[in-house]
Amino acid sequence: MKNKIKTINKNNIKKNKIKKNNKNKAQASFEFMQIFTLLLLIATIFIAIFMNYYINIQNKSIQMTLTNFAEQIGEKINSAYLGGDGFQINFYLPPKINGKNYYLILNSTAKYLEVRLNDTKFENYGSANLLTSNIQLIQWNENQTIENANGKIIIKPINLTG
Repeated sequence: MKNKIKTINKNNIKKNKIKKNNKNKAQASFEFMQIFTLLLLIATIFIAIFMNYYINIQNKSIQMTLTNFAEQIGEKINSAYLGGDGFQINFYLPPKINGKNYYLILNSTAKYLEVRLNDTKFENYGSANLLTSNIQLIQWNENQTIENANGKIIIKPINLTG
């Protein structure tokens, strides 16, 4: 009978050890899942912050490119105005800026030139101030000429000159 008790006690001890081991394994798995979820959440937050920062920098870069482009054209218009009667300058308008289509807005009454992208995602534009409101725009084209005719600035495609 003592052998049976010892065997039963040994079996109970083994069962208890198995239960404890299973409980410890379940506890360890649960803790691992909590830590993994927390680390995944932290990584997601950092990625979101980084992407927001990256998009902001990209937009500012596009804005600076458009502003520089507008200022280059504005400088040519202002040079024609300051050059006086008979002054003429030719320049080239690229078909795309940063691989995107754009359009030019000339507001001679408010004396500014604006360059905008045809992009519905972002409101990107660049502008330049002009010295005169006496500007006549015939048409924007790739090859342009700007001329001063008695104080009036005329912007037209080169193929219409002459």
